[in-house]
Amino acid sequence: MKKIFLAMCALVALCACNDEDPIPVSQAVLDSFRARFPEVSNVTWQSSGGYLVADFYLYDSGQPEECLAWFTPVGEWYMTQREMLYANLPAAVRASFESGDYATWLVDDVIKVERASSVEYVISADGYYLGVESDAYLYYSEGGVLLRSVIDPDDYPYWGY
Repeated sequence: MKKIFLAMCALVALCACNDEDPIPVSQAVLDSFRARFPEVSNVTWQSSGGYLVADFYLYDSGQPEECLAWFTPVGEWYMTQREMLYANLPAAVRASFESGDYATWLVDDVIKVERASSVEYVISADGYYLGVESDAYLYYSEGGVLLRSVIDPDDYPYWGY
């Protein structure tokens, strides 16, 4: 009876973990991913907006940083989003945030967005805008220039398309 119970538990666990079919990823996309991230393992793939998106972790800062790398179906890298600690932001970005209009806002998340032609740092923060509790995505250049702010970005993705 105990063996049957354990077998049933294992079957339920397997079914619960396999509720989505795997996303087909071409060899070109896999090769492009491996060329850019040779040390990464445990990658999961999803599809979003016509892109194939690799979800994985990097450990460059000594702790796991979740990353999403976006590729076209033919394997061209589009961008990488990387979660990071506020303390690891470039000093110019921290200084700009801390001396700007959003200095009193509570930082939720920080994301580094790398594209072939640019790098942006996105700070997601909570605070009060016009007396109303609000969320914001604050986009900074590497030099600390606030490029744009999006208040209450309900369906506005921070990668900007």
